[in-house]
Amino acid sequence: MLKSYPEQAKAMSSNLDIYSQSPSLPSDTEKATSTTQSSDSITYPEGGTQAWLVVLGAWCGLTASVGVYNTTGVFSVIISSSVLRTTSASSLGWIFSIYAFVVWSVGVWVGPCFDVSGPRLLMLAGTCCTVLGMMCLSFCTEYYQIFLAFSLCTGLGSSLLLTPSMACVAHWFDMRRGLASGIAWTGSGFGGVLFPLVMQALVPKVGWSWCVRIVAFVLLALCIISICFCRSRIPATPPKDGKSPWRATLPDYRTFLDGTGAMAVTTAATLFTDLAYYIPITYLPAYYLSRQHVSPDAGITGSAAFGYQLLAILNGASCFGRLTSGTLGDNFGHYNTMIVSLFFCATSVLAFWIPDILAQDLSSPASLIVFVILFGFTSINGVRYTAITASALVGIGGIWWFTKPSRDTVPIIEIQEAKHMVNKSDLSEDGITRMLSREAYSFPVKGVSGVDRYYGTQLASNSPCEDRFVHGKLPSPRNDRKSWMAWAIFDGHAGWQTADLLEKQLVPLVQQYLRQATLAFGEQSGYKEAIQHAITKAFVDLDSSLIGTAQETSQSNLPFQEKMQRLLPAFAGSCALLSLYDPVTSSLHVACTGDSRAVLGQRNPDGTWKAIPLSIDQTGSNTEEIARIHQEHPGEEDIVKNGRVLGLMVSRAFGDGRWKWPVDLQSDMIKKFEAPPLRPGNKSQTPPYVTAKPVVTSTTIDPQIPSFVILASDGLWDMLTDQQAVNLVATWLDSQTTSPNPSNTTKPKPSYAPFDLSNFSQGTTNRRFEEERTTNQDKDNVAVHLLRNSLGGNHAELIAGRLAASYPYSRDLRDDITVQVAFFNCPKA
Repeated sequence: MLKSYPEQAKAMSSNLDIYSQSPSLPSDTEKATSTTQSSDSITYPEGGTQAWLVVLGAWCGLTASVGVYNTTGVFSVIISSSVLRTTSASSLGWIFSIYAFVVWSVGVWVGPCFDVSGPRLLMLAGTCCTVLGMMCLSFCTEYYQIFLAFSLCTGLGSSLLLTPSMACVAHWFDMRRGLASGIAWTGSGFGGVLFPLVMQALVPKVGWSWCVRIVAFVLLALCIISICFCRSRIPATPPKDGKSPWRATLPDYRTFLDGTGAMAVTTAATLFTDLAYYIPITYLPAYYLSRQHVSPDAGITGSAAFGYQLLAILNGASCFGRLTSGTLGDNFGHYNTMIVSLFFCATSVLAFWIPDILAQDLSSPASLIVFVILFGFTSINGVRYTAITASALVGIGGIWWFTKPSRDTVPIIEIQEAKHMVNKSDLSEDGITRMLSREAYSFPVKGVSGVDRYYGTQLASNSPCEDRFVHGKLPSPRNDRKSWMAWAIFDGHAGWQTADLLEKQLVPLVQQYLRQATLAFGEQSGYKEAIQHAITKAFVDLDSSLIGTAQETSQSNLPFQEKMQRLLPAFAGSCALLSLYDPVTSSLHVACTGDSRAVLGQRNPDGTWKAIPLSIDQTGSNTEEIARIHQEHPGEEDIVKNGRVLGLMVSRAFGDGRWKWPVDLQSDMIKKFEAPPLRPGNKSQTPPYVTAKPVVTSTTIDPQIPSFVILASDGLWDMLTDQQAVNLVATWLDSQTTSPNPSNTTKPKPSYAPFDLSNFSQGTTNRRFEEERTTNQDKDNVAVHLLRNSLGGNHAELIAGRLAASYPYSRDLRDDITVQVAFFNCPKA
């Protein structure tokens, strides 16, 4: 996201005097000899109640305008993770890029307008646009609505507030202008600290919409103060040709043609300074999330929160930089101060940020924090002293001009020497780790007693991946202001659409039904059964809605493409594994539909760990499931063959309409939409044969016994037994609490005979996990540890070979694998 370099606004406001032919500002040399009178014999108060009230008004105006600009990173992450979840990052970026463009580019016109009319009308219009834009933003649900409300309306309001706020200060100070401007500009940094922290606190409590409305009211209060106190005192010089003064508000390119080239060169330097400032302020949160292997979907809470708090730290440091640099500039010259500031800014990047990138030390962000503080303190000084009007013309608009595509967009084919070429990927040891950790995440848990932390990761085999997952806190259905924990895995098949729908809808529906159940039963006997019944009902009702509305959709007047989109989740299918932890009763409720599996690991008194299955795979190989199906469909002896239900591996699933719809509806779907039919040799007579009804278990987690739960799609369990998975987690956990053995660091890596897939059929290499292949190199994430060992462990050639194959060939070597591990009563050492 685009981030602010607010001192460019000072350049716009102070030097727009050139356009309107206002009295020129004195140079550093002239300031050294002047007191309260400029070279044009214009006196300046240099202080007093009225002058400092103007500074207060400017401070409020800059807090309301540039403060919001410095918060776009937080707006971006909330909007992308809630309102516009399905919008691509590139499309979302246009919202904030255009907002930045409007903020700075409109200032080219606002400055001369200030010279003609003063600040009052401009700031009144800016207040209306800013508050109106933020209020509208709170109601927005579509991309174009957010674009209009935030990018255009709020961007215009910020620009109308920014330039008058800063320009007023120059009317009251000369010798102390740097100090006064620095104080006023601390408002932009203060806003960049205040709004991110306020939004992080309010969004989880009152929601996105009310959070934005509260911010809008805060902005309104700041704008009112700014309008009341901002005053201009130097009258505009009337045009020499007698024409309307409004003609002077138009930008004049002749500003660059000063005969020496100094204006153009300084403007170019301004552009590069601003671009340099853009890089950390824009990518710092994303870098931190990537550095910590935290998914962007984690939002603004948990371990992801610090990534966005780094922006608050940077803006806080910039407040001190703005304040001190003004005084230094008044005494030693503003360009001298700028050069020194930029030197230390570059030094902070070389000394702290780049080493942090190379070190990849996840244990401590100390180096990153030092960089943020030093960069925030010094970089803003370099930006604020590039006080050139042309920077407003080139700064933002120039970024678009330099990055827009050229007229000839046809790609040029690279000509290479004709030879056998191989598509290669990085399958080195580090490359494999990056592949296994690409979707990894980890969160310490606070506020939910009994749960210490949890980890997760995902590795795709299908393209796109057909697995989905959910994790995080869930409002307690008891309305007791406490939270439950929820983890869920949705293993899709025949497409990703069903799993994608479950990711968005199942947990909210379960929470709704749980709330109804707790209101009815309270803490009475039968409470556990009521919870299980509520979860079951939510599963069944969601699938019934998904499957049952198909006929209505087919016969509706909707456009064909919309019908197809609505039917796809019913054509595809998905398993579902949901685990809910209630801290009040220490109960772990697990609901399973399909063959994803949950296993509890619990430590024995002798220090060993036992595996306790919390779910049973519901497949055509499960004797209980086979008996149930035959009881529901007497006389149809060929329903289950070779471990499959009419060709389907699982006996319970969401979606999968071809196993559930009446025969005539299936035929209609095949004719109208080419819905997938049953496999040849399978005949549907008395559907439904597959149900989404889960088997729900409730287990009490003893707070005195260290435990953990493993949730995984069948891709992991195809390689590991329950006990093997528990032992692997126990090994990883022991390594977290014991000091490393120096002898292990020098232990030679095991060697294996050359490998290819014939080793599987010949029996020389086991396709599944083997104890001797155990490795424990993923110290930061136990889910990655499980994933690596399931695919080959320390057998480098085996695991690299499995990862080298891409879809569809990878499906013969591995399935989509999703893993989640949560620890109970196992505090981190």
